[in-house]
Amino acid sequence: MDLIQIYDSEIFPRLDLEKIYNDLNPIDKNRYFAVDCPECKKQKKAVVWKNTGLLICNKGGCGYRIKVTTYINKGKEAVGKEWVECIKEFAEQVGVELPEYEWSYEDSKRYEEKERRQQLLHDFQHITYNALYSSYGNRSRDDLIKRGWNEETTRQYDFGYYHSNEFIKSKLKDRGYTDQEIRSSNICRQDWEGRIVYPIKDLHHNIINFFAHDTTGQSEEKYLYMKDGSLAVPFNLNNAAGRDLIVVEGLFDVLTPDSNGFKNIIGIGGINLKEGQIDSLHKAKINSLTLLLDNDKFNPNRPLDLPAGTKATIDIINKLKNDNLNTFVIPPEALGDSKDPDEFVRKNGPEALQDILNNKSIHGFRYIAQHIINKNNKSGNWNDNEVAALLKEAENFAASITNKNRQLDLAAYFHDEIYTIPIRDDAFDVYEQNIKEAAERTILEEARNKIGDFVKNGKLQDANNEIIALANNIQSVRSNSEPFAIHFIDEYNNLLLTDAPEMPVLVSVIESAEIKAFIPKGIVGSVVGSGGIGKTHWLTQLALSIVTQAPFLSTYGDNNSKYITRTTGGVALILGENSNDDIHRLLRKIITGTFGNNMSKEVLQKINRAYKLFAPISVTGTDASFIDRNGNPSLFYKILLNDLIDKEPAEGWDLIVLDPASRFLGPDAETDNAAATMFISLLENIIRHLKGNPTILLGHHMNKNAVGKANTDETASRGSSALTNGVRWQLNIEPAKDDNIDKTKIKMKVTKSNHTGPSEQILNKDETGYLTIENNQQGKDYKAAQSEERRSESSSDEQPNGKEIMRIEDVKKIRENKQRK
Repeated sequence: MDLIQIYDSEIFPRLDLEKIYNDLNPIDKNRYFAVDCPECKKQKKAVVWKNTGLLICNKGGCGYRIKVTTYINKGKEAVGKEWVECIKEFAEQVGVELPEYEWSYEDSKRYEEKERRQQLLHDFQHITYNALYSSYGNRSRDDLIKRGWNEETTRQYDFGYYHSNEFIKSKLKDRGYTDQEIRSSNICRQDWEGRIVYPIKDLHHNIINFFAHDTTGQSEEKYLYMKDGSLAVPFNLNNAAGRDLIVVEGLFDVLTPDSNGFKNIIGIGGINLKEGQIDSLHKAKINSLTLLLDNDKFNPNRPLDLPAGTKATIDIINKLKNDNLNTFVIPPEALGDSKDPDEFVRKNGPEALQDILNNKSIHGFRYIAQHIINKNNKSGNWNDNEVAALLKEAENFAASITNKNRQLDLAAYFHDEIYTIPIRDDAFDVYEQNIKEAAERTILEEARNKIGDFVKNGKLQDANNEIIALANNIQSVRSNSEPFAIHFIDEYNNLLLTDAPEMPVLVSVIESAEIKAFIPKGIVGSVVGSGGIGKTHWLTQLALSIVTQAPFLSTYGDNNSKYITRTTGGVALILGENSNDDIHRLLRKIITGTFGNNMSKEVLQKINRAYKLFAPISVTGTDASFIDRNGNPSLFYKILLNDLIDKEPAEGWDLIVLDPASRFLGPDAETDNAAATMFISLLENIIRHLKGNPTILLGHHMNKNAVGKANTDETASRGSSALTNGVRWQLNIEPAKDDNIDKTKIKMKVTKSNHTGPSEQILNKDETGYLTIENNQQGKDYKAAQSEERRSESSSDEQPNGKEIMRIEDVKKIRENKQRK
């Protein structure tokens, strides 16, 4: 960093400005100090801005301005070596050690040019300020009075009047500026003559541009700006109070509400929120924006176009949809017969503006959903084609939301509106047909281009191969929508005489020095346990083991790990009882439990792999039922399936977790066998549509009879028997012993498997919930403890109250005594 950067970032933020300006009797006003002006001597009429140290007095035409470095230099501009000495003095005051640095001529020139230009812009603003209150500004002052601005209120703001080029040049020359400096400033503008001018300042109160505003309504261009000026900071952001701001378009849309008490209002200078302005909002640490743009009317010559303010509102929401800034909207039509907030406040008063801010504000995603609904309901009675178009547009918007925080808003506001639309099954058929036709068009277009290139280059065989591939691709798209098709065995390779492929495996287990299948691929399974036992932790550990290729139920580098994941695809972890923050904490605990403090290159590669293949999703606050109240696949299910297809990694999905199952079952599936069977069929349909042939695992609750017990079986699953019968694999997580006193030990065992053998394992659970398998000796000791305890219990007719449970340490002592004997 050079000296200017060190001063800005390390030294200035530590300066005690109150002490530096102590002789001017400073009074703390939160963002600035009110001080006595050294020039005009008016008490408390000047301000010292805390974020720049600038002292400025604009009251009564004073115009005094001085930098903190100049002030401590006894009013003499500190340049070159003098400036360096000031910085050294400041550094010593605040305890910042400066590096060895030789102040160069280039540094000095760059700093002086920057300060000189800033001083020129400030002097220009003061010249125009004085002109407004001279005879030159009579007409502009009258225009301001017509808008409800009296002289007392206009003097509170930095309004100025641009009289003429020659007038501005003359006044700037009087202040010592050269012709070259005036020309390069770009503020001598013939098209500004007769306009009100107002400075735009950055977060440090430096002038970065000027509005030149036509108050007569006679010009086609309402606002003009400096050609080389910046609009990277929204107008009035340097003064706006608070972290929740109102966004309007123009100068007076800001100033009229601001003068009526709305101090949290900013203007973007038109209908486009620029990238630089978004960066400035982040630097200002803003939490939320409420858009209140102009209530423009429909253009009768272009009836299909949205009004400019409405279109701009939608554009800004789309621009911020994945930003952490929360975006809210006052629909422009809430302004009634007023065109903009300036006119609204002048007509109706500030109380009316406060009323619409309190009662008309909606979340930006709800506004988008309402726009999509209004746009597609052309008939007023939702025909199937309109619903299909609605679903497609809603799906595209939902798919564009990648920010996890905003995905929660999507569920809370966007889907809440979309779900209210009455939808017939036929509309889904039209929707799916439209998707299929769009896919066909894409395939045809790509193939047409390839075939054309092959023919042009004389590669007829390649063209022929492409035509055959095209036919297969189109057939694939068309067959995807078929529920099933009958094929006799002679249409396949000989299934009776050829060897069948090996069963695909998601997780293997080492038992008796032999690798066996533990969890198959491509099946629906369930992990059953009581509340708080560790189902979600177990499922999330499995998910992270797959995408990081780390050992499952073990720690990284543990050679005793017995569960092996060899998959290469992605994992979707969809949790219904965990917020995004809950998921974040859960993932960090598991990553820490798996890798500890090991951040080697190999570990970082494993974690980086997860970024591309892991999709943790919270559906808290969302109706995530797969079956609607009419017994049909729900809109949520169809959107989820389409998203899984659309976002499937190149390697495919290996695992999809739905936890808890009750969030997805629908209203009757836990008690109605037919509904439960349909739910299982919908899960199998997901597997069939995904190229990765994933396993789907449900986290599911135990029934009351099984809760707290050890040695449960497949009947422990809560709900209808069709759920238990429908899954191909079930694992129960239960206390290691019936009394469940040792909470650090739980048992997992496979209670149902159509493809693998039974498996049982004691797990250790640490204070964070991280699960690891016991090593062989621990397992033997634990089983020995249970056997010893059972023998002790059976030898006594009465069991004393509060009987102490035997621990592993006790068993070790027994074994040692036996060995000594």
